[in-house]
Amino acid sequence: MAVVNESWMESGACRGPASNLFYAPSLGERREVRHERENKAKSICQTQCPVRQNCLSYAITNRELFGIWGGLNESERKGLIGM
Repeated sequence: MAVVNESWMESGACRGPASNLFYAPSLGERREVRHERENKAKSICQTQCPVRQNCLSYAITNRELFGIWGGLNESERKGLIGM
């Protein structure tokens, strides 16, 4: 079994006070609230994250089903891999 190095995760801009933007709340949210939250998270990925490419590769490889990873939401990642 291959050893996977995930140390890049410690450098993600999604860590810290804004981490709640990257996943939907457990009780759901209105569409416009979801879009606003996702856009804020994506902006953090685009402008502040030094490991964005690692994050996106990880999410695609591991088929992450939830959250913003590498600046993309679930349906955007599915579009990349043709699911």
